[in-house]
Amino acid sequence: MPENAIISNLNPFQLTDALKKKIAFVPCNSKESLHSWIQIFLELDIPDNLVDDDSTCSPMDAIWNIYRRCKDNDLIGYNRTLSYASRAGGKTISSAVLEVLMLCHLDRDVAHLAAIEAQAQKAQSYVRMFLGKPYLKDFIIGDNKREIRYIRYCHQETGDNITDKQWHDLKSDAERSLYKKIDNYIHVLVATMSSVNHDHTLLLVLDESELIESNKVYEDAKMIPESRGDRLPITLITSSRKFAGGRVQKEIDEAVDIKGRVKLHINHWNVLDVSRPCPPERHKPELGKIPIYYSKELLKTISEEEYKELPPKMQEKYLMQEGFHGCLHNCNNKLFPACQGRLATKEVKPSEFLKPIEQLEGLLDALPEEHIQAQLYCWRPSRTGMIYSHLERQIHMISAKEMASMILGEEVTFDIPKDKLFELFKLNHARIVGGMDFGFVHPFAVIIGAVFENTLYVFEAIEASGLELTQKIELCDMRIKHYNAMIYPDPAYPSDIKTFRMHGYQMSSWKKKPGSVLNGIENVRLKINPGAGKRPEIYFLLGDAGCENAFKRLQEYRWKIDAISGEPTDTPNEENNDIPDAGRYLIMNVFGKGSKANVLEEEENVIVNPNDKQYTVANWQKQIINELTDGEEIIEEEEEEHPINSTIKWFI
Repeated sequence: MPENAIISNLNPFQLTDALKKKIAFVPCNSKESLHSWIQIFLELDIPDNLVDDDSTCSPMDAIWNIYRRCKDNDLIGYNRTLSYASRAGGKTISSAVLEVLMLCHLDRDVAHLAAIEAQAQKAQSYVRMFLGKPYLKDFIIGDNKREIRYIRYCHQETGDNITDKQWHDLKSDAERSLYKKIDNYIHVLVATMSSVNHDHTLLLVLDESELIESNKVYEDAKMIPESRGDRLPITLITSSRKFAGGRVQKEIDEAVDIKGRVKLHINHWNVLDVSRPCPPERHKPELGKIPIYYSKELLKTISEEEYKELPPKMQEKYLMQEGFHGCLHNCNNKLFPACQGRLATKEVKPSEFLKPIEQLEGLLDALPEEHIQAQLYCWRPSRTGMIYSHLERQIHMISAKEMASMILGEEVTFDIPKDKLFELFKLNHARIVGGMDFGFVHPFAVIIGAVFENTLYVFEAIEASGLELTQKIELCDMRIKHYNAMIYPDPAYPSDIKTFRMHGYQMSSWKKKPGSVLNGIENVRLKINPGAGKRPEIYFLLGDAGCENAFKRLQEYRWKIDAISGEPTDTPNEENNDIPDAGRYLIMNVFGKGSKANVLEEEENVIVNPNDKQYTVANWQKQIINELTDGEEIIEEEEEEHPINSTIKWFI
């Protein structure tokens, strides 16, 4: 029987000291053997259950997936992996187990990069605790705060291992030559620029990556993993998915490129996968099953009678699932929307690591619903910490014909190109305005919109990196100059503003005042969500590439996260803040306190298009029809159209 098979085929209590010493450093060939090795040598029972149907792996699966690939050097196309899981789901301790295995079995150095000092100390304490177990502890060298050095000498024929001291105590060089030195280390570091330039290793662990504040540090850390000979490196990212627009969500969104190539392999599990099974005395199977109504959105469970009493609109938020009598009457009503009886019906392998349901219920009572949905059930990222948390795609992104309908006060049923939408704005005396953030290290950003009846319709946006001033002007000449917008630029660049003016742009003069950032953000929030019962006062053009990107940037715009508390601060994060800044300059000047969204008064002869086409309110329809038909007579449809729809039809 192979030595690595001994572990999974014998009771740990039947293994002799001599046998344990022999197999302690023998790599395992199956997940079952590895699970037993961890139990025997690290005295830890890693959970190996999949309870939630949406989870992709258990904590044990996550360890085995990386361990096996590193052992077999099967890492082509698998050089980056993400394990995101619930809070207290065993992410850090699982990564510590994996790091120990790198030293004991796989001859791989490790860099463990933690967001803050406290996390670094916690990770190091786990590793030292495991390496301090019997049969493993004698091979630690020194007591460096940041480095755990692990040296052993393996006999090339017998596989026996001796310590550094024992090797030096051998009587002759001939005896020493029979042993192979295996010298590895784990560097436990805090995420700073100096630490990411510290070393190169075969495994990089980015611990709680969501809390690594500096994007520069995070990006530079990608260069830490480096091959050694033929052996390929790997990066493991661990975190709970805390915030929309946060680093974990960004990694998930970019895991597959536009060609379908997997750039990041994702493992995730939630709190159900690390919970104990539901005992029969709790879910009461003897009482049979009943209809149970649950809402993931509201995180609530109700009876059929309660469901029938709800108004139809509220009933739409609920789904029905048969469950045990105890699921409704003996359980926290926030648990069934996730569990749906799975903890009662799915096979759960016992483990001391698993949390009792009573502990889970305590968390459900203590945490806000959004935290539960994001950090326990892993359904979606939390909007907590997002600056514009009320910005919703289904509400604030609308098509050109929907914008036209709002301007005209009547439904428009025809698609409208952007250039004709712009002419419609001008025809109806909308004010064309813009915001501009010049960028130096960051991208150049512009937002252009039309103000009509105190509502801003954003129909153009630019974000471009690495441009010189002349290139910015050339880009604007192509994209926005014909709008002749009044632009509110970042006043910190007066020479750039002057140059834009010289090239024919209307650049407003204004000054930033103390507190203008937070005041400006509040102005934007009021446009997004003016208050209960009121419709939004800002919309973005659906399907337009620039507007889609601008909307995404605004949705992801967030407060800096305090790395120690994990809570949002009152300082905006500077990552991808250029579009949000440009939009803020626009809105705080046009709609802020003391400003006016000056919509032009209606006149009989208002020039809409400055390029020699004198369209007026009175004659524009006739002129457009003549242009599009070369003066030919138009035969009307039998079905009568509303005059506005007819007008728009010919307009486009």
